[in-house]
Amino acid sequence: MNKSKLILWLLALCLFACKPTTAQDDIINVDDQLETKHEEPKKEEEQTEEKKNKEKSEPKPQNKEEETTDETEGKKPDTKVEDNTDKPNEKQSLTLAEPAKRSPIFLLEFTGQKCLYCPSLSRLLKKKQERYGKQKYLYVALHSEERFSILPANLISLYSEEANRYGKDVKKPKGLPYLHYNSLREKPSDLPFTEMLLEPDLLDCQANAHLLPNKKINLELKTILRRDRQEFIKGKAVDILIWIMENDIIAYQQDSESKAYHTYPKHQHIFRSSLNTHWGEAYQIGQPYNRTFDLPTNILKAKNCEIVVIFLDHQSKMVLDAGCFELK
Repeated sequence: MNKSKLILWLLALCLFACKPTTAQDDIINVDDQLETKHEEPKKEEEQTEEKKNKEKSEPKPQNKEEETTDETEGKKPDTKVEDNTDKPNEKQSLTLAEPAKRSPIFLLEFTGQKCLYCPSLSRLLKKKQERYGKQKYLYVALHSEERFSILPANLISLYSEEANRYGKDVKKPKGLPYLHYNSLREKPSDLPFTEMLLEPDLLDCQANAHLLPNKKINLELKTILRRDRQEFIKGKAVDILIWIMENDIIAYQQDSESKAYHTYPKHQHIFRSSLNTHWGEAYQIGQPYNRTFDLPTNILKAKNCEIVVIFLDHQSKMVLDAGCFELK
């Protein structure tokens, strides 16, 4: 009897020692593992901080030449420093245009004098241009629908049949206002507007536009393709299109935001005519351009005019670059 009791007691003791873990025990074990996992990166951060502190405490070399060689050894050259396309140095023979005379974003603002809501868009475009500058943001106002410009004979009409034709080229829907950008065809640019603002200019352009005594306009223009844009233009035929626009035209305008409703503001950036046919002419970037044009008969004050130079992809009619130059 004593032996059997002893055996039973030993068996009970073994079973108690080998008791399986409960679900609560499993949860505790998982929590412990998670805590250890969170502790590991903290230890790594502490190690990196200790390394930084050691580097700061170490004395720096007094010789400047040794210091620069140690920093640059084994590193790739800084492309931003070597890329001189935006800031040419003395070694380059680039003739840069004034920064305010170049623009990769070209906007067509289709508007009308009897369009109540068009002035709101015009004011917005003006603010945007003041913010970004003409080197990044250039717009031209085209009065393309005659029904929005039918006025009494004593008032100035800004309607243009040629502007109406450009409206048809871009498949402009009926109604105003309408905005189209970086294209003279139906399809606009593939890039989102915000990304277009970050795009580099295609070329550097310098131009002089002079009004001659016999009501002629002489345009002399030089372009230089940017080094980092050679692949972009490779294989493309380029056209040059010359427009003339007029500023400060005091003319009738309906405005929903005006108490008077009927106003006579100074109209800005008004398309007047194309000087070298509707689609322009073939042009090779880098070649000098010197042409003389007749001053359009619809110009009111030549001193208020600007010459708009547009570089187009010949096939797609996408605007590759554009610039604006004062008529002197």
